[in-house]
Amino acid sequence: MSIGKEFLGKLQNIKVSQRRSDRTIRNLLADFQQGKIIIPAYQRTFVWLTDIQCRFIESIFMNVPIPSVFFLEKTDEGRKVYEVLDGVQRLSTLNSFRNNTLRLRGLVKLPDLNQVTFSMLPTEITDFFLEQKISVVFIEEATTPDIRFEIFERLNQGSM
Repeated sequence: MSIGKEFLGKLQNIKVSQRRSDRTIRNLLADFQQGKIIIPAYQRTFVWLTDIQCRFIESIFMNVPIPSVFFLEKTDEGRKVYEVLDGVQRLSTLNSFRNNTLRLRGLVKLPDLNQVTFSMLPTEITDFFLEQKISVVFIEEATTPDIRFEIFERLNQGSM
């Protein structure tokens, strides 16, 4: 099998147009609450158990590297919105903690946080948490619809 120059043209037709950015949890949650970040109907429902959510929040406090969140950039009625391609469980957990619906428990490395909700923490601790950064990959609108679907499938092929 020989791969010729026409292969480069083929690659251009399936190229993923993307950009990367680090965003603070504060900014991500603000965009989520304002409807700039949306969870589309094709995404699975929330499935993380409380123990997994608590361990994730503990990881944020410990500055443990976590996987990037992937957004699909779209324009809706002249306004930029971002559909979550990968990261629904993480974003939903951050939102639950920030909104005091998640009470931390079972933490081993930071046991002082057990039985705590977000509002129970002192301001300097909540500020520390909200200023932690999460890597975000934006799949830009220039990416063709069939490739967008392919990205979603590939990112979610090992999901629960």
